[in-house]
Amino acid sequence: MNKFLVILSIVAITFLSSCKDDPGNTDVNVDYYFSVKNAEGKNLLDPTTEGHYIKDSIRLFWLKNGEKTEVYFPNLSAPRKFEFFKNSKEEYGIKVYADEGEGRQSQTTKTLIQWDKNDFNNIDTVETFVDKKYTDNSESIYVTKITYNGVVKWDIVTYPFYIQWGDLFYKRFFEVAN
Repeated sequence: MNKFLVILSIVAITFLSSCKDDPGNTDVNVDYYFSVKNAEGKNLLDPTTEGHYIKDSIRLFWLKNGEKTEVYFPNLSAPRKFEFFKNSKEEYGIKVYADEGEGRQSQTTKTLIQWDKNDFNNIDTVETFVDKKYTDNSESIYVTKITYNGVVKWDIVTYPFYIQWGDLFYKRFFEVAN
């Protein structure tokens, strides 16, 4: 009888410890693309444009509970959660990986973009509305709406998911003027 209780206890502990809230497979799809132009329509990410933004001077911050935290993950291929790219017509754009948010609820996340690490007055705000769906053993986290300085630039209902820019298509793409 004692052996039975010991085995039953081990099985119960093993079972209970495996009943965590584990979503299993996770599809995280929170990146978006955009280009930045000046008043004359020149691409501010292109190094040949006068007054262009320098990649190493750009900083992203995530705003959570009123606290601004600089984004930096040294173990990632894009440690500052953004990267420059060129389309087929040699035009420059920026790909940003938004904050996924916390917990299992859909939410709004805020990214502050400081275009020059020495210019604290030129900070743009990108709000991403992150939707989270859960099924038995998987979850899906994706962006459904993007605003830039308070103006809706893309949403899942109004705009196509993939937008042509140059000869290629980019998901959640928009243009801004700075």
